[in-house]
Amino acid sequence: MSSRITLPFFLLNIIGISFYFLMMLLIGIEIDFNTLFATNDAKTYREVAHWISDGTSTESTAIRPILYPLFLVVSSKIAGVLGVWFLQFSMWLLSINFIFFTLKNVTKSVVWASIGALILMSNLSFIALTFHALTEVATVFLLSLIIYISVKNREQFRSFAFFRNLIFFFVLLTMVKPVFHIPLLGLIFIVLPLFYFKVLLQKWKNSLIFLLLLIPIFFQIGLVKTKHNQLTVSTISSKTVDEYILAQTLEDKHKFERDSALIYVQSMTSGEKSTFIRHNFPLVVNRFTKNLEGNILSAPVYLMSYVKKPNKKLIDFMIDMNAEYYKWHRYFIVLFVPFLILLYRKKEYNLLKISLFFGLLNTYYLLATGISFWQGDRLTFAAIGIFSFLYAFMLYAFFTFISTIIKSKLKSRDTDNE
Repeated sequence: MSSRITLPFFLLNIIGISFYFLMMLLIGIEIDFNTLFATNDAKTYREVAHWISDGTSTESTAIRPILYPLFLVVSSKIAGVLGVWFLQFSMWLLSINFIFFTLKNVTKSVVWASIGALILMSNLSFIALTFHALTEVATVFLLSLIIYISVKNREQFRSFAFFRNLIFFFVLLTMVKPVFHIPLLGLIFIVLPLFYFKVLLQKWKNSLIFLLLLIPIFFQIGLVKTKHNQLTVSTISSKTVDEYILAQTLEDKHKFERDSALIYVQSMTSGEKSTFIRHNFPLVVNRFTKNLEGNILSAPVYLMSYVKKPNKKLIDFMIDMNAEYYKWHRYFIVLFVPFLILLYRKKEYNLLKISLFFGLLNTYYLLATGISFWQGDRLTFAAIGIFSFLYAFMLYAFFTFISTIIKSKLKSRDTDNE
């Protein structure tokens, strides 16, 4: 490791570790079993972990892919609750490193790299979630890692190795959080035909590797089909639609109480649900929009619950941060196309494609949360694994563009004066 990398690396990690444990004390959260499995979702991951380790029967395999429960099994076998926490703490620290060095790679600046790292580090919900057996920390870790690998290897964008890396990590992401199965399908049915079909067919080994990478997905689909008679990676999406946005729309239309709406949804056939959504689409969109806005602006529940004594200053800080994120997302919508145009003008074609892909992924992930609610800032949180890099990079691109224009005008003025 060169000295140019060593100093920022050590400073970043010393600051990060010190900040983490300081916040741990101020948040008032502890490494223990009760905290780790405090939430209903964490209990379902534990049930699948028990199914993996000792065959205990559970219906949670319908909604929870096996990769994260497998992490729980391995880490807990090694060091119990401490092992699970340490795995997630390591993911937290590595995520910050990946974002820092990705930005340093494209900006050549420690300052801009530090801005991206600071976005991640300052999210106190991220720290609190490392103490819970939930998938968000692993999701941020995997997103930051694939962004780092993609940006670092951008000159090999058209190679099979680049595409193989994308498929590999999106298989992992899907096996951790099923919402990523749509982007995975996008890679297979849109990105592959556009950029990699020829290189895939050039060697039979490439096609074989591609199919081997998909084996975990085939296994997961086979598991859900065998155990629950549904041909899908996970039934969580349909369950969420039924119990959240569909039930909400019924409440809005018929003034049902929530319990009555849930009972009514359970009595509906798939056809009836589709017909209801189609005939009441404006109501569905209205509820979706409110959910999305509410999720982004949501309270930091993991700083407010499951702690010894909630720290009001930290809670208020994260409420303000979530409000800032909401503004950032709105700016992103307006500035994303001009940002891509800047990359095009600079002939950074590979960075343009990578930024377009992760910009669309960022938008997709945020929009996908609109079908749900009532889970605090956890729902939209994992997108920080994308926008901590993307928004900082966008800001850098506009800053350098404006600086170039100013310098050019000043130079022109000096020339005229001479």
